[in-house]
Amino acid sequence: MCVKTITSFPESSPAIDGAVSLFNSNNGRLLLIADAKEITARRTATASFLATQLLAFKKWKNEQKENAILTILGCGVQGRAHLDVFTQLFKWNKVKKKKR
Repeated sequence: MCVKTITSFPESSPAIDGAVSLFNSNNGRLLLIADAKEITARRTATASFLATQLLAFKKWKNEQKENAILTILGCGVQGRAHLDVFTQLFKWNKVKKKKR
């Protein structure tokens, strides 16, 4: 069993914080407390990768796969998570990162 708790205080830094608590589903014992930002970032990036795979990768011809370029817009938490997930799960010919 898993519970995600998020707080939002716009005047604080960071404005959003939280934790994920994992419990044993048989006896209710706490097994893990983890940073929600990291788990959320990786979950979002993984969902993006799966959508990209279903909508694009499967339709690409071999030549397109060999010349694939990954461009990440934004180098914040989500940008870093997307870069990690996308480069672990697919071989890119070139990777570009763009920030403000």
